[in-house]
Amino acid sequence: MKVSYTVKHVVESEDLDSLGHVNNIVYLKWVQQIAYAHWNDLVDDKLRAQYVWVVLRHEIDYKEQSF
Repeated sequence: MKVSYTVKHVVESEDLDSLGHVNNIVYLKWVQQIAYAHWNDLVDDKLRAQYVWVVLRHEIDYKEQSF
């Protein structure tokens, strides 16, 4: 099983809020998209047909700005 999953993403101008930071809702959208991609990468069609993943909790620690 993979220990980590990495996705490179380019921040677009529409992702930024009025302060020039990535909007919190945009971060959550990225988290959902990456989690879904990771799930699909880990499981086969049989498991995908039997189970679904859901977010039970999320927490984001903002460590530094993205440029």
